[in-house]
Amino acid sequence: MRIAIDIGYGFVKAMNENGETLRFPSVVALDRSEKMRTILKSQNEDYSVSIWPAGELENSKKYLVGDAAMVGGSGLRTWEEKAIENTNMQILIATAAALLGNDEDIELAVGLPLTYYRSQKEDVTVLLKKLDVSVIVEGHNRKRVKVSDVYVFPQGAGAYYAACLGIDGDVKNPQLVSSPVGLIDIGYRTTDILVMSKGKKGLMPREDLSGGIDLGMKYAYQIVQNEVEEVVKKSVDLLSVEKAIFWEDSKLLHRGSEIDLAGFEDGAYEELAHQITSKVKIRWGDEIDSLSAVIIAGGGGEVLAPYLRHSFPTMIKMEKAAFANVEGFLAAQALAKKRKDN
Repeated sequence: MRIAIDIGYGFVKAMNENGETLRFPSVVALDRSEKMRTILKSQNEDYSVSIWPAGELENSKKYLVGDAAMVGGSGLRTWEEKAIENTNMQILIATAAALLGNDEDIELAVGLPLTYYRSQKEDVTVLLKKLDVSVIVEGHNRKRVKVSDVYVFPQGAGAYYAACLGIDGDVKNPQLVSSPVGLIDIGYRTTDILVMSKGKKGLMPREDLSGGIDLGMKYAYQIVQNEVEEVVKKSVDLLSVEKAIFWEDSKLLHRGSEIDLAGFEDGAYEELAHQITSKVKIRWGDEIDSLSAVIIAGGGGEVLAPYLRHSFPTMIKMEKAAFANVEGFLAAQALAKKRKDN
């Protein structure tokens, strides 16, 4: 089965060849509490997961993954410039693959930030080709997650493929395939940008106009955090702010009082959109006038699109912006397989 997984700093996004999707926070904690598993097991993005190397049940380890790790354990988002040093990566991939897979060997498609793609593609491929584990997600049947092949693509480029191709690799938007476009893929920690320009051999990525910007939704959440601290005159944990935004309709409970974060969010999103726009326009320069469209993708793109529209009149927001990369990874994988078979 073909499965695409995007391990973002904020969220894991995944899609299988049938178009089924899932999304959960990129957070993992050791699972030490039977009571917590009982409380959480009915929640959609709360996963209690047991993982062990195939045939080695005695080496099973239990984890809380996603929302469960944010609530029930000392869960952390891990960030390493070298993807293979991200201790959570294989746990997150195994969880997503078990939930979307069907026990068939997996042709896995994943992404790397544009900045690190060339230097890390081979190491990630080698590491993930070794993945062969048994997985039990609480409330689901045991699955074997065995990777038979790995395709690694640049993040951001995935969203471009999703705009142009279906997950079967066939062209769905001929106009975009033949037109110069820009792409802004806004994540939790960073934003990837990409420009496809016309060359002698058709559209080609412009490396000088593509890459990563060290700004993402976390910046906006930190602005909200600072505003809340001004109100309560006390330090407030960023995770508490994020939980309120994600789970509690932007209502933060503090010492018995409810603080509405919506007003703070509007200003924070406006500021983040301004910062991203400024950096993109500096990077793209006059080239921006030759682009037929600017594609907005990523979970952050869902949120910031209304704040970006006035800066990019030709803007196109992906219909499922948060899943644009994984949809595109599947499309690019299908295209690569077709070319290999011909």
